[in-house]
Amino acid sequence: MKCLFAALFFVCVSAAIGIQFQPNANVIYEKLSVDQYPSYNPPSWNERAKRARYLLHYSNWGVIGTISTHYNRSGLPFTNVIVVSDGPLDNSTGVPYFYVFDGDVSVEDAVKNNEVSLTLSENTVGYKYCKGLNYDPELPLCARVTLAGKLKKITDAEEKKAASNALFTRHPDMRSYPSSHGFYPARLDIELVWIIDYFGPSYVVPLSDYWAANPLL
Repeated sequence: MKCLFAALFFVCVSAAIGIQFQPNANVIYEKLSVDQYPSYNPPSWNERAKRARYLLHYSNWGVIGTISTHYNRSGLPFTNVIVVSDGPLDNSTGVPYFYVFDGDVSVEDAVKNNEVSLTLSENTVGYKYCKGLNYDPELPLCARVTLAGKLKKITDAEEKKAASNALFTRHPDMRSYPSSHGFYPARLDIELVWIIDYFGPSYVVPLSDYWAANPLL
């Protein structure tokens, strides 16, 4: 009987603590989101090049697609989560940079075929039409962008320095990644920019428009 009362007491106290702290956790999450993305207010849907650049700049991660060389799936599509940065918050380069190592399955795929795709969603950055209003990520108002091209290891010393700065300022934990894994910066050489950010068909953004757009203005 004493054990039963003790168990009930524990459950009641735990529930009370959960009720007390759950709102605080939400407030903390919202505060972190606001601090990290002080004004996620993307360009209009018809400024597609700028919208694509804006989404890349404010994304911390996306989904990378490769042609698999693993798991008896050789030659078939495979996707994986990958962390990304196109520069510090105050500087957008438009170039997706990654911090990878050769033992990652997606990198092993890319060694065989470095044609990859990177997909980003405004749902991941807390945009009001996505997370804020609990809209489904497939709703066109919640923009999604796919950047396709070649994954390249960065070997130039100056570019490696710039890419590392872009990554480490946004993802400081990367500095402590184990040196034994041999992490290195890589980039996506973009060949295609595909976007859907409004009702109607998807749109392919001309590369000249993409590179000319400034998402911070």
